Amino acid sequence: MDFAEEQASELEVLESIYPSSDEFKVLCHEPFASFEVLVTATGDGEESEESDDDDDAGDAGDAGAAAAAGDNGDGDDNDEDDTAEMPLAHRLRPQVFLVVTYVAEYPEVAPSWTLRRKRGLNADGLARVEEAVAESVEDSIGDIMVFSMVQAARDALDELAEDAEEELAEIKAAEAAAFAAAEEARKGTAVTRELFAQWAPDFNDVIRAQRRERAEAMFAKRSSSASSAAKARKAMQKRAGRLSGRAIFESGLVRDDSEAPSEAGSSAPPSGAATPASNTAADAAADANTVNAALFAGLELSSDSDSDSDE
Repeated sequence: MDFAEEQASELEVLESIYPSSDEFKVLCHEPFASFEVLVTATGDGEESEESDDDDDAGDAGDAGAAAAAGDNGDGDDNDEDDTAEMPLAHRLRPQVFLVVTYVAEYPEVAPSWTLRRKRGLNADGLARVEEAVAESVEDSIGDIMVFSMVQAARDALDELAEDAEEELAEIKAAEAAAFAAAEEARKGTAVTRELFAQWAPDFNDVIRAQRRERAEAMFAKRSSSASSAAKARKAMQKRAGRLSGRAIFESGLVRDDSEAPSEAGSSAPPSGAATPASNTAADAAADANTVNAALFAGLELSSDSDSDSDE
């Protein structure tokens, strides 16, 4: 078997399968060809336009050098922190670089290879992909195997994407349940005749209690106002009542209204008659001190004058 011819033929086929430099890139030709293939899960997850540092040409060259040195382990020097939260969109469509370097007796001998994470993989996920690729290499000894290695890596990525899809479905179901619970809480409980019959008595008791409290408060307010008014009237009466009724009556200042017209008619001076100035002054003084006896009708007169005479 012409190993160099087999290697060159396979390399030509791979370049025709992956015409884009984003998917397939030859890193070097001497002493043996080294190249990398971008493997992407075939799921329908949304791809992100963001690229990681692994896309840099310098990183690719380092990976190729590591593969040429025979490192078949995890050649990613920029591993993502396993504890960091990874975007779910990346996990739905993970990607990995398969870096292959031919050896002199390939395909009778397995090539040197390594995996380099691009996105959507943690250490455990990368280990699952490596295991699948290693099994493919072992089963393909003696035949050209790069395409089989790529397919094995893609199958492993698809399984990881399915796990992420199941997790996403659980998250959506939990969100839907939370939303439904919030909507149910917002709507409240539907009112039925039975529920209303249970609720109405307690509600009516509350309303009656509130009305009773308002009525008692209003009554107390009015009672307070009436008491204040009574006290004010008593104070005014105390200030105004300097003489007792008996004292006013005995002082001769009281006259009977029923007798006033006849007395006024009999004592009125004739028209045109002159009135003495002294009499006029005396009458004016008497009128000023005269008290209407009708005001004291039915009252019990106090004995202030008796007490005064005793003294």
